[in-house]
Amino acid sequence: MTIRVGILGTGWGASVQVPAFRRAGMEVVALWGRSEDKARRVAAELSIPFATCDENALVAHQKVGLVSVVIPPHLHARQAIKALEAGKHVLAEKPTALNAREAGQMLEAARAHPGQLALIDHELRFLPSRRRMQSLIQEGYVGEVFAVEGVSRGVGLLNPRRSWNWWSEAEKGGGLVGAIGSHFVDALTWLIGRRRLADLHPGAHRR
Repeated sequence: MTIRVGILGTGWGASVQVPAFRRAGMEVVALWGRSEDKARRVAAELSIPFATCDENALVAHQKVGLVSVVIPPHLHARQAIKALEAGKHVLAEKPTALNAREAGQMLEAARAHPGQLALIDHELRFLPSRRRMQSLIQEGYVGEVFAVEGVSRGVGLLNPRRSWNWWSEAEKGGGLVGAIGSHFVDALTWLIGRRRLADLHPGAHRR
């Protein structure tokens, strides 16, 4: 059975997820964008048959079986819950939501629809290097793990040519703690196999 996907978002969802879904044998049948013009333009470039700026229209689309939520974090809970209630499977980008309260609401909605997939897209778990690392740790190759340090270095937000967007707006879930820190936390719990407390020190490793 072919899985048919509707994507909320014309950025990462269009540039990365569309080809990934297609390589996996899925069919991308619908695309949502913030403006009708952009949605139609991107959909035409990618040969996606249905484009809209109406989020309800995508969720209600009869051919869509899985909704991929690839929009700013402050919109995740509303759209994921709406899709679950419409009977769709859901794949949501990280960070899960704007805050713990909204993440809890998403969890409750997922539990209320146990027959539907409700996943957070921590795609780095599937990297062959990460999977090999997990196997080695679980086999005891490095012994007992007492501490893990993760460091991220980049100059993206210092680039004067980069346009202002939600990444720099805390009220929309922007910032490196959510974007990069969520990867670290997920990797830590997944690789080690049990919960750990983490201290985040933005800027602590500047040189």
